[in-house]
Order: sequence, then structure tokens, then C-alpha cells
Amino acid sequence: MEEKINKEHQVCTSDGAIDSHGHPAVRKKTGDCVAAILILVNQGLATLAFFGVGVNLVLFLTRVMGQDNAEAANSVSKWTGTVYHFSLLGAFLSDSYWGRYMTCAIFQVIFVILARSAALALILFLCGTRRYRYFKPNGNPLPRFCQVFVAATRKWKAKVLQDDKLYEVDEFSTNEGRKMFHTEGFRFLDKAAFITSKNFKQMEESKCSPWYLSIVTQVMSWTQNFKVPHSSRKHVHL
Repeated sequence: MEEKINKEHQVCTSDGAIDSHGHPAVRKKTGDCVAAILILVNQGLATLAFFGVGVNLVLFLTRVMGQDNAEAANSVSKWTGTVYHFSLLGAFLSDSYWGRYMTCAIFQVIFVILARSAALALILFLCGTRRYRYFKPNGNPLPRFCQVFVAATRKWKAKVLQDDKLYEVDEFSTNEGRKMFHTEGFRFLDKAAFITSKNFKQMEESKCSPWYLSIVTQVMSWTQNFKVPHSSRKHVHL
């Protein structure tokens, strides 16, 4: 059994990635330079289309719609701001419900009607479908954020030392999506992943709830948008 797990670890990725069929991503068949080049070219073409539309939009507003330069500039600023807000919406849909691949495909299909280079970008993006590594969306992140805060608050008296081990699930599990390494920052939230004697007893009885004990990945998702110094930390893999 252990030999089989080690073999799977060597063949497949260990960060929770899956392929286009929903199976664990095989290192040799997914990712690599091919997927990276497709993504970079896709992003370049999409960016070219975005700025091309922005420039032509000024001409359209002034020559066709009859706006003066000030009104046209104001309209372009509103359009640009709206596009950037949709990026936030896309990030939420990507991580919570649709997944990164589906979100990119849907938003680029919408954008294709605006520029030819966007159409080419979409075609290149879809060509890499079998080469990409995917991460399953985890649903609404708000409950998981609340679980981390509540679990940390329950253990607010506990002292977490530098060498203390924090709780993490098996690396082949994809339930929590991509695994994240521990970083120094909000030390108080580390308490959510700190295993107390009460938590050990709950795990033995299979009654351990994420409202009492969170994994490191879940804690780090709380702090990933904040710039904090990096540091390694030992994990308990169960």
C-alpha cells in the first residue's frame, strides 16, 4: 500500500491539481512549458485586445457618438473601472464555483465580440485544455474564513511556539484544493491549526469539526492577500 502511494506521488502532482477529466494531474502530461507558453501568449493577446478597444473607444465616442474629449475620457475611465471590477468578480467565481479554466473561457467568449486578437487568444487558450492542471472550486469562501476565526478564538489562551506542529491533511487530498505552505504573519490565526489535547480526542472519535480545528491551507487562504514574511513550519500529515 505504501509503495503504491509513493508511486502515485512520483507520477502525479502533490498540490491537489487535477486534469481535464477530473483525475489527479500526471506530471509528464500536464503543465510544463506548453501550458505556460499558451497562457502567456493568451494573456498577451487579451491585453492587446483590451488596450486596442480602449484606444478605439475614444475615437468612437468622439466621432460617432459626438462626445467632446472630456466626456469621452470620462466614459473610457468608467469602462476601464468596470472591466477591473469584473476581474474581482471573475476571481470570486473562479475560486468558489466555476474553476479557473471555465471562468477564463466564459469571460473570453464574452470579450471575443470586441476584438479579433481576443478570438485568437481564446482559441490558443482552448488548445491547451488537455495540458492544463486544474483545481476544484471550493464553494463560498466566507464560511471557511469564519471557521478559521472561530477555531482560533476558541483556543485564544493556547501558546503556539515556533517549533509547534500545525495540522494539515494528506497531500493527495483535493477537498481543500491547492495546498498552501505556512507563512509568518497573523500568529493569532495559527491557533486555528494548532492541535490541542481536546482536538486529538475529537479526531480519535471522528468528531473533529473545522469550527474547532482548521488545516494550514485553510488558515493561509485567510492571509494570502497580505504581504507577510515567509518561513517554513512542520506539518502533521494524517
